[in-house]
Amino acid sequence: MFLSKSKNNPDAVLPKVITPTMHGIIDYCHAAFFFTVGLLCARSQNKAAARAAYATSGFILVQSLLTDYRFGANPSSRLKRTARWMPCLPQARGCYR
Repeated sequence: MFLSKSKNNPDAVLPKVITPTMHGIIDYCHAAFFFTVGLLCARSQNKAAARAAYATSGFILVQSLLTDYRFGANPSSRLKRTARWMPCLPQARGCYR
């Protein structure tokens, strides 16, 4: 079992839920899901939703390609650092005003 230390309590040992390889697979499935949603929205004549889904898919795909796990193409971003900037995605799409 993989173990890591908690941020708030460095003495506490917590089990990791998924491996970095599984995290990479989930990220690419996540990008494929949004691409499929874009295709479905384009077929139903909802062009704005299709563009948003394609943009989200592209953002997730680029983030996945740049992260340092097994399936990353050009790992320049640490997996731990990715969690810090992922919350900006809804704000970039205009969900919060």
